[in-house]
Amino acid sequence: MTADERDALRNLQGGRCAICNTPSDKLAVDHDHRHCAGSEGCRQCVRGLLCYRCNSALGWIGDVNIPALLKYLA
Repeated sequence: MTADERDALRNLQGGRCAICNTPSDKLAVDHDHRHCAGSEGCRQCVRGLLCYRCNSALGWIGDVNIPALLKYLA
């Protein structure tokens, strides 16, 4: 992901986290780690920009555990 692509995504999201909608100057690129092992991901696996809190939470729970988490909360 280039800096221009990241800026475009930031503008598309209105400078807000894609999960909690909190405005932030420091949004991390969230991508599917099963697709790309790199720190930024590629155009195909980038999902959005996340604040530190949401990015950390997603990192702790892990993508594969999301369905179980949603089932538990339902």
